[in-house]
Amino acid sequence: MKSSILFSFLGAMSMASMAALAQVPDVETVTVTPQPKTDSVKLRYPMNATEFQKFIRVYELSNGMSISLYQSGPLRFARLNDQVPDRIVATSNHSFESTRSKLRIKIDFDDADNASGEAIIPISSTMVSNSASPETNMVKLH
Repeated sequence: MKSSILFSFLGAMSMASMAALAQVPDVETVTVTPQPKTDSVKLRYPMNATEFQKFIRVYELSNGMSISLYQSGPLRFARLNDQVPDRIVATSNHSFESTRSKLRIKIDFDDADNASGEAIIPISSTMVSNSASPETNMVKLH
């Protein structure tokens, strides 16, 4: 008795689900639009800790600011003056980009280990006085 009720119930459920499937079209076209990457860092260069050691120092910028590069465990950081540090990743054997802001740094060394290069730094509202200016500023590194 119980099994006949159970089989009747299962049969009714099976027919209901088959009826629902019969109403779904056989072919459904879906258009997928590629989304831009949210990570601004496009290509990462696999720089090891030993290779990064030569970049760890404080650099003076042509706008009077300074930028320091340092490492904490496996993570690398850049700090403009006393601002909040930006996590950076290597994009080449002498270039770095922030993972959260528009900070970009390119550093070259001469034979005497003197640094030169350039940095694109984001301009915060505290650095700009109510003027319409770009969001970034390119400065020379020395």
